[in-house]
Amino acid sequence: MIKLGLCCGGGLCCVLLGGALWLGGGTTVFGEATERVVAKTGGCAKAGCTKAGCDKHGAEKAPCAMSGGDVQDVDLTADEKKVVAYIADKIEDGGLPMIDDGELAERVGLSKEAIEQLDESNLRVGVMAELSRRNFDLASLGGNCSKYNACSVDRNLMNAAGEELERYKAEVALDGTTFSDQVAPDFTLPDTEGRQVSLSQYRGKNVAVVFLSAHCYHSLDTLPILAELRQKYERDLTILPVFINSGDVEDVASRAWELDVEYPLVVSEGKEISNTYDSRMVPSTFLIDEQGNLIRKFVGFKDKATLDEAFGELIDS
Repeated sequence: MIKLGLCCGGGLCCVLLGGALWLGGGTTVFGEATERVVAKTGGCAKAGCTKAGCDKHGAEKAPCAMSGGDVQDVDLTADEKKVVAYIADKIEDGGLPMIDDGELAERVGLSKEAIEQLDESNLRVGVMAELSRRNFDLASLGGNCSKYNACSVDRNLMNAAGEELERYKAEVALDGTTFSDQVAPDFTLPDTEGRQVSLSQYRGKNVAVVFLSAHCYHSLDTLPILAELRQKYERDLTILPVFINSGDVEDVASRAWELDVEYPLVVSEGKEISNTYDSRMVPSTFLIDEQGNLIRKFVGFKDKATLDEAFGELIDS
């Protein structure tokens, strides 16, 4: 397995996780490898490539954009150079957030097994250095996903424009919307523990349905928050994380294992549930009361404090 982390402006990182290139936040890998490339390129202030640096300067102003510099002493094998060049090409072409491992293997002429054996630290340094050599602005990788703290269930929103972007802007504007006399649509989907889960089976309980997608780093950052809140509200609230358009149950279960998620995830292999709820953004959180009524909707990533307060208000209502 390769886990490739890059410092991209605004405290983001690009992560090659289990064969896929992710634009990620909570899984940022800094440390020695980042410091090595910072020293070589001379373009990314070290403080700006740490959480403290980004906290100090703000998400949009963290000095993480790379400029050109001396990258000749980045020592890569021939195979590592192939992978680095391909990933850098994909990033330049806007091919984020995911690179399929099969596609990568085919394009660079290596087996998946050979790719998994490559040195992740060298790859991390190599990609950063290559993008720097090309004068690529790494701060631009945040894009619309960073701006709206959300992705589409279809794809990363980094390069979205025109009608597509306007549609998602309209949905983001619904963040915090409250509802009255609206029954939450029922659904029946499998989960990663082999059960069929229906919303209707939780009638008489408060429920939080959270739409997520595996290609969205905001969704991945939501998982540990849900883990903590599941423990706090175990008796009063059922939390149902629903992974949409993220593969089948086996795919999502594998991803959960890689991310150390120890609670069941509901799986919507297609996007039907998004259509049912008229919701195309992830993360999206739906609060449903004991009578099965949809009470409130949140769009985009929410920190623990925000979700904690919203869950508490649902229980107390």
